[in-house]
Amino acid sequence: MYKYIIVIFIFLTATQCTSGTRAKYSEKLIEVGMREIGNRVLLSVGDSTSRVLPVRKEGNNYIIPFEREIAISSDTLYNIISEVLHDMGIEEYLAELKSCDDDNVIAAIAGQADQNLEPCRGREIPPDCYHISISIKQKPWFKNRMYAIVLLVLFFMTAIYIRQILRKTKVSSIDSNKVKIGNILFLPDENTILINDEAIILTQREGKLLHILSQNIGNTVKREDLMDEIWGESGILVVSKNLDVLVSKLRKKIKDDNLEITNVYGTGYKLELRQI
Repeated sequence: MYKYIIVIFIFLTATQCTSGTRAKYSEKLIEVGMREIGNRVLLSVGDSTSRVLPVRKEGNNYIIPFEREIAISSDTLYNIISEVLHDMGIEEYLAELKSCDDDNVIAAIAGQADQNLEPCRGREIPPDCYHISISIKQKPWFKNRMYAIVLLVLFFMTAIYIRQILRKTKVSSIDSNKVKIGNILFLPDENTILINDEAIILTQREGKLLHILSQNIGNTVKREDLMDEIWGESGILVVSKNLDVLVSKLRKKIKDDNLEITNVYGTGYKLELRQI
C-alpha cells in the first residue's frame, strides 16, 4: 500500500510543480529575460547600436526602457514577448507598451489568465519614446488548503514508511558468521559481540538468546520457545526466573543505547531498535 502512496505523492508534487506558472523565479533569470526582450525589440526594428537601459523593478512590474525612440508592430511585440517568456517557463503575465511621457498604455499583451487582452493584429505603432512594463503572475505553490493537507499527510506517511525500511535494514547478515544489529556486530559462532572495536564475550546461552532475538527483530518471542531453544537439549529443569536472569546479564553486555530487550508482560521478550 505504501508504494502506491509514494507514487501518488510524487505525481501530485510533479504536476503542481510543472503546471502553469512556476511558483518562484530567480530574480537574476527574470532580469536576463527582460533584457533579451529589449534586445530583440531593437533588432526587430533594425537598431543594432542603441542600448537597452537597465531593467527596473517597480513593485511587481519589470520595466524595460530604451535609449532611443522605437517604432514596432503590435504583432512583432507580441511574438517577441510571448516567445521569450514561454522559453523561461512563464505562461501567466501582463505586458504593456507604455509612453515615456504620460505612461499611457499603447499596447497590451497578456498570458493565459487574461485572454481578453490581445494585440491589435497588424497595427503599426508610431515612433516614440516607449518602455515595456511586464508583470509576472506568480502562482501559489498549493492551489488550496485541502491540497496542502493531502500532500502533508502523504509526506508523513511516506516518511514513516522510509523509517520502517531503514529500521529493518539495521539488522542484516554480513555473512553466515556475522550479523549487524544496530551499532553492534554479532558473531554467533564465536558467541562474541563487537561494539566500537571492543570484543565482548557471551556465554553460550547468552549467545543463543541474542541469536534468537536478532532473528525476530521487533517481534515478541514467547518465553516457552526461548526456554526450549536455550535449555531444551540440556535436560535441565528451568523456570521463567532463569530466563529473566539470562536476559538481565545479556542487557548488561549490550552497550548500545539504540538496542533494547523488552519484556512483553505475560508473553515473552523482543529485541527492539529504538528510533533515533
